[in-house]
Amino acid sequence: MSKALETAQKPTDQVAVLMVINARQQEEISHLKRQLEWFRRHLFGQKSERRNPDLYSLQLAFSDLGGEGNTPPPAPDTQTVAAHSRNKPAKPTPPAEDGLFFDESKLPVETITLPCKEAEGLDPAQYEIVSEKVSHRLAQRPASYVILKYVRPVIKLKGNPNSGLRSGPPPRASWITAVPM
Repeated sequence: MSKALETAQKPTDQVAVLMVINARQQEEISHLKRQLEWFRRHLFGQKSERRNPDLYSLQLAFSDLGGEGNTPPPAPDTQTVAAHSRNKPAKPTPPAEDGLFFDESKLPVETITLPCKEAEGLDPAQYEIVSEKVSHRLAQRPASYVILKYVRPVIKLKGNPNSGLRSGPPPRASWITAVPM
């Protein structure tokens, strides 16, 4: 704005530029005042400085802690309890080689194969499936959960040595996905 003020030739142009500068500064000042009031309410309000003055009257001074003439407090009464035995906690099962923390044979698993966009419309002789990428997601149905197993084939196009490996897009990254029945 100072450059606009310097380039203004007429006094009326200079006044207009100064009015614009003043209006912007007034907006910024009012914004900063609102922020300052918010900080005062939240940091220095009554709730942030609550304390119990009676609590400090119960606290001992350092001079009361040690010294001559102080006797240790009497030992509390003891009670003998009959011995008992506990079950050993079950050891958690280590994760499988593929890193899963659940047993696929005990949980419902739905397998969903995601297509590779580059392979759509191609003859299967024009590409080869090199491997698969597998990911698991927890999905929720009414009153139950299910594991969704996404399988994405990794392909290599034949006839094009610079094509590289390609696979379908990864599934949505959410912890729990709602799945219709």
